[in-house]
Amino acid sequence: MKTFFSLTVFSLCSMAMAANVYIRQGASGSRNGSDWANAYTNIPPTLTRGNTYYIADGSYGDYTVNAPADGTNFIHFKKATLSDHGTDAGWDNAYGDGQAFFHTWRFNINQARGNAGYMEINGYSPHVTNYCGFKWKDLTIQQQAFIWDWASGNWPEMRFRYCEVAGPMTGGDMRSSDNPPWSYAFLMLPYNGNGYDNLNNFLISHCYLHGVSTVWQDAGNTNRVVIEHSVIYDSRVTGADHQNIYWVASHYGTFRYNRVFNWNVEGLFFGGGSYGWEIYGNVFHDGVDVARAVEWPDGRNNRGHKIFNNTFVNLPLGAVYVYSSAQLANNEIRNNLLVNAPIYDNRVSGITLANNVTTNTAVFVDYANHDFRLKVPIPGAVLPGPQFAMDGDGKARGQDGVWDVGAYEYSRLGGTNPAIRVQPMVLDFGSATLGTYVTNSFTIQNDGSGLLVGTARISDGSTNSFQFISDGNYSLGPNQSQIIRVRYTPSGASEDNGTIECSGGGGAQIRMRGALQAVLPGLSFPANAGMITSPFVDDGTSISQPNEAQGVFDGGQATYLFEISLAGEYLISASVNAPSTSANSFYVNVDDQPIDPEMIWDIPPTQGFEERQVSWRGGGTDLDNQYAPKVFSLTAGTHQLVIRGREAGARLAHLTVLPYVSRPASPQRLRLVENFP
Repeated sequence: MKTFFSLTVFSLCSMAMAANVYIRQGASGSRNGSDWANAYTNIPPTLTRGNTYYIADGSYGDYTVNAPADGTNFIHFKKATLSDHGTDAGWDNAYGDGQAFFHTWRFNINQARGNAGYMEINGYSPHVTNYCGFKWKDLTIQQQAFIWDWASGNWPEMRFRYCEVAGPMTGGDMRSSDNPPWSYAFLMLPYNGNGYDNLNNFLISHCYLHGVSTVWQDAGNTNRVVIEHSVIYDSRVTGADHQNIYWVASHYGTFRYNRVFNWNVEGLFFGGGSYGWEIYGNVFHDGVDVARAVEWPDGRNNRGHKIFNNTFVNLPLGAVYVYSSAQLANNEIRNNLLVNAPIYDNRVSGITLANNVTTNTAVFVDYANHDFRLKVPIPGAVLPGPQFAMDGDGKARGQDGVWDVGAYEYSRLGGTNPAIRVQPMVLDFGSATLGTYVTNSFTIQNDGSGLLVGTARISDGSTNSFQFISDGNYSLGPNQSQIIRVRYTPSGASEDNGTIECSGGGGAQIRMRGALQAVLPGLSFPANAGMITSPFVDDGTSISQPNEAQGVFDGGQATYLFEISLAGEYLISASVNAPSTSANSFYVNVDDQPIDPEMIWDIPPTQGFEERQVSWRGGGTDLDNQYAPKVFSLTAGTHQLVIRGREAGARLAHLTVLPYVSRPASPQRLRLVENFP
């Protein structure tokens, strides 16, 4: 029991230490990383294991990663986006709709060898073209995006997702006069080759890597590297030896579902000798000069490699180039599609060649626009191993009875595939009182071709507060869509969160959130006492939003539950700062969402904060509201005041609900009596 108690306490302490940390260039608050208003202005020099570091748009330059290991406890770097940014406190959507830029990240442990690793760098952003919200740029000759230097130590479990690296080349060549003309996306330098430096279980996924002479220089002890679903291009040099997509000296690696083009020397160059690599589902196309996709050079021992189901197009020196003195054993090259890209096999022994098909560009869906999916079936052979049974689009191989060659499986629907799109990616139900519910909906659309068949389901771990009220199954043709409705009923906790998983077409995920709202005490309360949603920002004394809303539901929402004891007519008075006629309006209603334009509250400009009564534009104008003030007829009981943001810069500090007292009617038919005593 004592041991169990100690482990439990340790586990709870470890979990308690994990936190979200916020980083934003130009932040001007306390700069302690606690929220977006008080964010660090750069990544802090000391990292805490278990934390997630959210990074906003901006330029952050160089960074040195010092992070000794704590067991297998991860550090997470995430690109802040409109739908995933941790806290809403101090958040502005402008912080998350672009990229965060860096130059070089250097990994070390204060120059003392040891263990580190266990780190994920995830730049996923739906708001940029290639989904890479993190970008390492402005690299020049002999510079790197990521470098593990001479005394780095061991870095297991490193994961890079949705990261872009832009080197000094933009379609042209780096010249030999650059002495040497090298630049790297990933560079690992060993410590005197003594085995202290290791990168094991290393992942590069959904990255865009371009303009560098070498994507990866593997000069240390690196095993079980996976490079997948990435685009690699513009790797061109002249007059320099061994410029590569990947200089391989590691074992049991995987290179799958990537697209590589416009390079002019080696592709995957197994110059260090290795074994157990699997290269499948890739497209290598349009190399120049002496470009080749895979090379097994002189004097190197390479064995047990599998090159399966790739598409090779327009490669001057071939798809696979094998030197006559290469030392090979148990290598297999199967089911590859070759168009102007021969296999130069100078060694008969040590390589099995089977079902590789040489053809022409007519087999592709759209060769001119680099769509290398098949528009005709080209049979190959069934390959053992579940990892080879899918193509890069997630289509099962052989589902029509024929396992095709090349990177893509032929579809009888014309070689096309469905693609799922969901809107919105976050369902915010706002707040509801206990015993009531609110509804919301999302749309699933098939943005591809073929038939999108799938199911939306609320994932395990979500609270029982979320339920579907319409069918979660869908079968959609191209461009068809379906609306699915969801109900939120508060559980009694202050906040409920959930996730919807949508299958088919690559899959999609929707986050859900809702909150329990309590009745406020009294009829006078600060504006930040209600339930506040983005883009409203609470500065501690007032709420406002940074951008003008195009309609009621584009702005922030603030809701307030209040209770009155006597039925009657009521006004709402507020302390507001309306500095100009372009920053002086909100939408307002009681017990329902406001309607545009009838329920716009136009505030005469103020000098700082002044007290104003809520009015409605109605059939009037912005300078002359029809209902001034607006009188609300309310029953005894609980009511909800709803305020939506409209114009940027209008600030709301305090609210009061007070009885309406009508003014006495002006006296009529008065008569002047002369000489009245």
